[in-house]
Amino acid sequence: MFQQFHYMFRRIDRTDRRRYVWLVLLSVISPVIDVYSISMLLPILNEMAEDEPGRTLPGILFIGFLLLFKTGFDILLTYLGNGFAIDSERKLSVAMFDLLQKEDLAAHKSKTQSIAFTVVRRDAFRVIDGMMSAKNLFIYLLTMIGYGIVIVLSVKWIGAACFAGVAVLMIIIYLLNRVRVEKFGEKVREMNIRASEMVFSSFGAYKEIRVDSNRDSLLHQFEGQTRALGEENKRFAMFSELVSTATQDILQAAVFFLLAFALLLKVDITGNLSAIIVFVTVLVKMLPLSSNIIHMLVRIRSTRADFLHFKDNAERYDAILAREEAQKGMRVRKPSFEKGITVRGLTFVYEDNDSPIFEDADIDIPKGKTIAITGNSGTGKTTFLDLLIGLSKPQKGAIFYDDVDIVAGRDADGACIVDIGDLVSYIPQEVYLNGYSVRDNVTFMTPPSEIDEARIRECLKIASVYDDVMKMPQGLDTLIGSNGTKLSGGQRQRIALARALYKDFELLVLDEATASLDMETEAAILESLRERQPGKTILMVTHHNSLADACEIIYRLEDRGFVRIR
Repeated sequence: MFQQFHYMFRRIDRTDRRRYVWLVLLSVISPVIDVYSISMLLPILNEMAEDEPGRTLPGILFIGFLLLFKTGFDILLTYLGNGFAIDSERKLSVAMFDLLQKEDLAAHKSKTQSIAFTVVRRDAFRVIDGMMSAKNLFIYLLTMIGYGIVIVLSVKWIGAACFAGVAVLMIIIYLLNRVRVEKFGEKVREMNIRASEMVFSSFGAYKEIRVDSNRDSLLHQFEGQTRALGEENKRFAMFSELVSTATQDILQAAVFFLLAFALLLKVDITGNLSAIIVFVTVLVKMLPLSSNIIHMLVRIRSTRADFLHFKDNAERYDAILAREEAQKGMRVRKPSFEKGITVRGLTFVYEDNDSPIFEDADIDIPKGKTIAITGNSGTGKTTFLDLLIGLSKPQKGAIFYDDVDIVAGRDADGACIVDIGDLVSYIPQEVYLNGYSVRDNVTFMTPPSEIDEARIRECLKIASVYDDVMKMPQGLDTLIGSNGTKLSGGQRQRIALARALYKDFELLVLDEATASLDMETEAAILESLRERQPGKTILMVTHHNSLADACEIIYRLEDRGFVRIR
C-alpha cells in the first residue's frame, strides 16, 4: 500500500504534489478541532459539577464557535480536494492518451478500443481515488490516535484496553480480507472491459447484427455480462459494508462487555461520572471512525489492480519520453522528395511468426509517378506500407527518402531525427471518420484558425464527392454520424480521400482506399488526381486490376519480395 502511494505521489507533477501536501496539512486541522473539543469536555463537566457555571461559559461558547468554523473549513477542504482529484486525473489521462499516440504499432494492435478507453479514463480515475483514500486514511488514523490519547487520560487502563482492542481488531480484519479485495479489483476491471467491448462491437457491427437472425444472442451475452458485473459489485458492496458494520458492532459489544467486567470487579463508576461521560462520548466518535478506517483500507486495496496496470503503462510512457529527451540535441531532418523512395534489402518478420513477410526485398518508388502494388491477400501489402511510412521497423534493410534512411535515422551528415510527416498523406484500409461534420472530417486535426474553405471544396471535388455533400441538409456542416454511419461506403471512402488530399503532401499512400467505388469512379478520381495534383507521387495497394492498369508502374508482391510487372 505504501509503495502504491509513494509511486503515485512521485507520478503526479510538482504542482499537484504541493497541492496534495497542502491538502493533507489542512485536513489535519479538522481532527485537531474534533479532538480538542472532546478533550475539553472533561474539565468543563468537572467545573459544572463544582457549581461554577460562570467559569465554564466562555469555554463552551469558544468551542461552539470553533465547531462552526470547522463546518465552513470542511466545506473548503471538500472544494480543494475535488479540485486536486479532478485536475490530477485529467493530467494522468492526457499522459495515457499521449502514450496511445506514441506507442509502436505492435503495442497499439495489442489493445482493443475498450482497453484503450480503460487505460485513459478508468485507470487514471482509480489511482487518484486511491490517493484521496490514502489521505482520508491518514486523517482518520490521526483522529483515532487523538481520541485514543483522550480516552486513556480519561479512564486510564480501561481506555488503554479499549484503544488497543480497537487497533488489533482493525488490523486483523484488514489482513484477513486484503487478498480478496485485490482480486475483486482485478476481476471488476476485466469485467468492465468485456462489457465495454460488447458495446463497441454492437455499435460498430450494427448492420451485421440487425440482419442476423441470432442478433438476440448479443443482447443476452451483454445482459449476462452486466448481470455478472452487477452481482460482483453487489457482493463487494455487501462485503465492504459488512466488514465496516461488523467492526463497529463488535466494538460496541466490547464496550458493554467491558462495562460488565468493571461491574464484576466492583469498580466505583459514580465517583468518576465525568470521566465516564467523556469515555462514552469518545467511544461514540471512535466506533464510526474505525468503520471509516476499514472502509478506506478496503477501498485503497481494491484500486491495486488498476494501479498495477497504470504503473506498467506509465513506465512505458516514461521510456518513450526518455528516448525523446535523449534525442533533443539531435538534428531534425525533414527529407526532400526530389527523387522518390528507394528500398533495399528489406527483411521483416513479426515477433510471433518464424516466417518472414519480406526477405531482402527491393523496390523503387520514383517521384511524380502513380504506382500500384498488387498481390494475394496475406502477402504483406499493408505491412509494407506500415514499414514505408515508418509505423513499423524492419529487422534489416534501408528505406531511403532521397538520401535519408528512415530505418537507421541517418543521412549523409550522420545520425538525425527523421520527420516525414510533411511529405506523406495516408489513407488506411480501415478508414476512421468522427461523428462531426463533413468539414471537420476533411480538415481532421487542422487548427480551426488555419482552415481553408476553398481548399476543402477543391479536395471534395477531386474526390468526386462535392456534389453529394452539397445535397446534404447542411452541406459541409452536415453531421455524418459516428464513423460515417449516415454515409454510403463510397461516400465514406471519398471523404477520407478528400481528407488525405487536404494535406499538402508529396506522397499519397492509399491502402485499398477506393475498394467501395465502381471502376468508372476509381478511374475518374485517379485522372482528377493527376490533373489537379501534378508532380505528386501516388502509391496504392489495390486488388482491382483496372485501377492497377491505369497506373504507370505496377509491382506484384510474391515470394517475400516485389516483382515489377510494368
